[in-house]
Amino acid sequence: MGTNLRKQLEEAYEAYHEALKTRDLKAFARAVAMPPEFMDDDFAAEFEEFAEFMTSESPEPGDMQFLAIKTIGDDLAGYYCMWKPEEEPGSICVAKTGEGWKVQPGGGTSSFEPPAGQDVKALAMERVESDPVLELTARGEDAGAPPFDRDVSAVLECFAYDCQLDMAVNGVKLAYGGGSSYGLRLFGAAEGAPPAEPGLLKVGPNRIDVKYRRTAEGSPLTVELYIQPAGRCLRMVGGKPAGEMSATFTIARKPTEQLTADEIECVEVVDE
Repeated sequence: MGTNLRKQLEEAYEAYHEALKTRDLKAFARAVAMPPEFMDDDFAAEFEEFAEFMTSESPEPGDMQFLAIKTIGDDLAGYYCMWKPEEEPGSICVAKTGEGWKVQPGGGTSSFEPPAGQDVKALAMERVESDPVLELTARGEDAGAPPFDRDVSAVLECFAYDCQLDMAVNGVKLAYGGGSSYGLRLFGAAEGAPPAEPGLLKVGPNRIDVKYRRTAEGSPLTVELYIQPAGRCLRMVGGKPAGEMSATFTIARKPTEQLTADEIECVEVVDE
């Protein structure tokens, strides 16, 4: 991998990060590879909140340690990096468009706590190759997937260090299988389309099922779901060596309709 390509990818990320920090919607639109229909008036109205959240999830360019380039096809590159190198590897996906390299938002991150004395970079590289969260998808490969409803959305956060787990939302199994911290933005299933990740949610009752098995001693498994900006609607804690948990949480109406905190009932399940 030539230094020129690496420099181009790093510059693409720097432009993206600066647009988030400065809350510059026009610069953000230039820096990302997103379908034009996403950059509508609704997105513009939510951009300040979106940028605040994404800035907190995106490392400063100077805090990143370069790992590797992983590619699929002729027009997509995955720029993998590590921030807080002592504990958290992550990935930034940068797509080649007709206008040059741009960040493709929504790429996964995968975190872990390396054992003392282990080669952190080597462990991170193993995760790049094996963790389904860090898989790359060539553009056009998922063209037949059903659309999703952006007006229904929530953020799933899971801390499953030293745990293997199967997790399903409304009967659809998630790709994430544990062993790290994980965050995913979920959306509503499009009308008339079957739910498929990330379009899994619906207005009204939603069901989540979790089956877990601990592989080593450590902190409890936690699964939380947040309807932004109103607040948390689900918290699950698994403290046994192995167990199963299920819960039903309710999305009262579309969060983009200024859903307020008093419309949210937080469901809590503890398996101890």
